[in-house]
Amino acid sequence: MNHGEMIFTVATAVVDGRPIAATGGRDRALRLWDLTTYEEIGHPFTHDATVVAATTMVIGERPHVITGSADQTVRLWNLASGEQIGPAWRFSAPINALDVAAGRLVVAFGQEIAALTPC
Repeated sequence: MNHGEMIFTVATAVVDGRPIAATGGRDRALRLWDLTTYEEIGHPFTHDATVVAATTMVIGERPHVITGSADQTVRLWNLASGEQIGPAWRFSAPINALDVAAGRLVVAFGQEIAALTPC
């Protein structure tokens, strides 16, 4: 598995019974990897700057990945279809970290933190 640029984040999930890794980096992309075959899956999910954070979350019984970038946005992606869900959420500073706790997405940006509840 070769991302092609420096990797800043990794998250894992199971999609259709297949373990995957999602890696994000300096190339402004989040790439999906099949952890059984070590092959890249589908096309990259892109931002306008370095992808610095990623986490996974099950929403409505479907696996999703959430990405955060130096472009000050957080994006939600359906892991099965590869499609972005809704518009990007814009923050007042670059994203530093993401995590999921108690069904909420926790976003660290600049010197601030926000806890969001998915609809």
